[in-house]
Amino acid sequence: MKDMRNIKFWLLVLYLVLVANQWQRISYSAAAPNRCWEEERSALLKLQENMMSSNGGRLTLWEAYNETGFLDCCLWRWVNCNLTTGRVIQLNLRAARQGSGDGWSFNASLFLPFKSLQVLILSENYITGWNKNEGFNKLSELTNLKVLDLQYNYLLFPNVLSSLCWISSLEVLGFNRVFGSQMGRIEFPSLKNRSAPIDEGITKKCPGMSNLRELLVAGYGINDTSFLSTLGFGTPTGLRNLQRLYLFSNDFNSTIFSSLKHLPSLKHLDLTNNDIDGKIETSDIIALSNLEFLDLRMNNFEGFVTTKGSRRMSSLQNIRLGSSKSNSTNILQSLKSFSSLKRLSYEYSDLSASSITYAIRNLSKLEYLNLEGSYLNENFLSSIGQMDSLKVLNMAFGGNYGTLPNQGWCELKNIQEVALIENNFEGTVPSCLGNLTSLRWLSLDGNRFTGNIASYPLWRTLTSLEYLDISANQFEIPLSFNQFDNNSKLTYLNVGYNTITRDVEFKNWIPNFQLQFFAVGGCINLQKLPFFLHYQHDLRVLSIVKNQLPGKFPTWLLENSTRLAGLYARDNAFIGPWKLPSTSHLCLEGLDVSNNKLSGRVPANISSAFPKLNLLNMSQNLLEGPIPSDIGGFHLITLDISHNLLSGGVPSNLAVSSPVLNYLRLSNNRLSGTIFSKDVRPSILFYLYLNGNRFEGPLPSNIFLKSLIALDASSNNFSGEIPRWIRDNKRLLQLDLAKNHLEGSIPVEICNLKLIQVLALSENRLSGPIPSCVSGLPLEHIHLDKNQLGGELEDSFFKHIISDNIGSWPQQFYRKHPTHHSLTFKPQLPSPQ
Repeated sequence: MKDMRNIKFWLLVLYLVLVANQWQRISYSAAAPNRCWEEERSALLKLQENMMSSNGGRLTLWEAYNETGFLDCCLWRWVNCNLTTGRVIQLNLRAARQGSGDGWSFNASLFLPFKSLQVLILSENYITGWNKNEGFNKLSELTNLKVLDLQYNYLLFPNVLSSLCWISSLEVLGFNRVFGSQMGRIEFPSLKNRSAPIDEGITKKCPGMSNLRELLVAGYGINDTSFLSTLGFGTPTGLRNLQRLYLFSNDFNSTIFSSLKHLPSLKHLDLTNNDIDGKIETSDIIALSNLEFLDLRMNNFEGFVTTKGSRRMSSLQNIRLGSSKSNSTNILQSLKSFSSLKRLSYEYSDLSASSITYAIRNLSKLEYLNLEGSYLNENFLSSIGQMDSLKVLNMAFGGNYGTLPNQGWCELKNIQEVALIENNFEGTVPSCLGNLTSLRWLSLDGNRFTGNIASYPLWRTLTSLEYLDISANQFEIPLSFNQFDNNSKLTYLNVGYNTITRDVEFKNWIPNFQLQFFAVGGCINLQKLPFFLHYQHDLRVLSIVKNQLPGKFPTWLLENSTRLAGLYARDNAFIGPWKLPSTSHLCLEGLDVSNNKLSGRVPANISSAFPKLNLLNMSQNLLEGPIPSDIGGFHLITLDISHNLLSGGVPSNLAVSSPVLNYLRLSNNRLSGTIFSKDVRPSILFYLYLNGNRFEGPLPSNIFLKSLIALDASSNNFSGEIPRWIRDNKRLLQLDLAKNHLEGSIPVEICNLKLIQVLALSENRLSGPIPSCVSGLPLEHIHLDKNQLGGELEDSFFKHIISDNIGSWPQQFYRKHPTHHSLTFKPQLPSPQ
């Protein structure tokens, strides 16, 4: 069930992202013919060079753009420009140093060429400090800078505040320390007992941040608000406009409320996971006169107490509670002090007591009730009919069970959204649900509801319905889908993982709805696609996976839905040659036809048929012949044509035609010959899988790309020695060269792979000792069996090993402390799914 939840979540995310990406590209190309400024393009390349760690980083994509002649930096990834001027206004550099193992010292001068920059996101970049006179205070020269995100770095607190407070134009500022394993196990010796460098000007009094509207300072264990004075708190103008304050994962107690009473504009306060206990005086919260939202999750307080004679809360409208050991009954009963409360979240708690149900329904002005992950009393739904103002009810993931009542909740005539996702509800959906004529969003997925949905009269009256997810139940769904004829506003429909029943399909029936998202994956008895899809011309995402649909691939879907951005048709039984649409499809970005029975040659004009394609998966079919030279495309990021019958070499111009390709899987075919060309290499390929083919001869230098994170060339006929230039592959996490004819020794240069986790060299003809320096690598899995290796292994060699297959003990090796079990393990390299 958890896998189903992930699949559906990412399908929805993909739908939203694809639509947004298309709109952004169309808007920019239509409104802004101007190219970016030359000095800003040069500045981006300098920034990339500086931010690249010893192991590269994802900004190498900019270099690839530049080298291939794609010079309009306003269309580069992670860069947004003003549609009129062409000036860079946003840089999203989150995790730009991905895969790094070293710290980065911030250099403000690199950002000064972007005179119009408004948003700068630098989270997750291993920032440990800044170079002398290059601190954040220098960003004050960027007078348009409004948003600065420094989350999940290694900046010392409160030193960083003395530098940040000079950027008076900032409206949004966020920084917190690295939590646990958020960025991996890493320590920087230079951080111990270190102070930030003193920049010129910082020793003067900070002018304050009077424009700041949002501030996030989390995870530092702070227990008082004195740090805010550095940003101007307590001065006549300092923080006067601060509206949203996030202080989660610190050590504040209930005195925090009185400490913040001089923030006149504060509306949103997040105190999740602090040390707030006991009873909270409502008078302290009332003092925050404009406070509208309060988050107190993961605190063990006992409720709110109102001093006799004090006025009731007038502004607090939204409160978020739960995920704690507090007495839920006491807390909910004490909420009556907040007379204006409209939104309540009480998540991941035991709310099964009948007194809790009584306390919730007495909050008569509630419009939004979020009880996600909470276990409720069995009579809850039948007891909330008097909550006339309720518009949204979320009871997802609570483990609640039983049948849905035919009273109570059906009287919520103003309800617009209901989510009962992934509980254990069963039986039929009550017909009284049809009374909820304002309902726009209904999620019943992941339960055990039964019955033929054609027999439910409720669809006729739910004419406002826009979003319906009834997937992963035990419904019977007629193939015609004409039961939704009255739902003219329906744009999202997911009926997957149910049973399809045959009924009469009238080919002249034209639906009143135009879907943008439709999923019918994993259904029982689905033998053909529903005919109503012929009349759906606004589809953006279509998923028909895991149905074993027979016959030829339905190319008509692509010809009919010209706005389609994602088509997912894996795990079916489509046969025969794969025919492309007769005209170019200008919107398609993701296409997955894997695990079917498609045969014949790979179509030769894929790149022209789908010019915007960035994901193509044709794996696990019966495709044969050579890989066409134009299979790539300018936007192609992921290509998987593994597990087919393809032959010949890898097209030499694949790297040129697909400059942003970063995932290439060619595994388990009959490929041989050359791999790319000797003088052209993909510069940002991260994952390369060549295993299970017929490549032979020495390992070619052009597969050892500096950008690689994973390389699998196992089960081929490569011979000769492991090349010493492997030392340049410093980003490699996984290297598999097993089952070849490699000989000679393991080169000591392999110890340059400082991030390597998986090393597989088994079933070759390697000889000699294992380099002693290998014991210093962060290996978790190593496979060296069926070679002629020998020598002595120190116990430190196995310090981090989870599994190994070295060979027999002690014939080939002597181990001083043979306490580790020898295990057989096949590395599981990542897939694009």
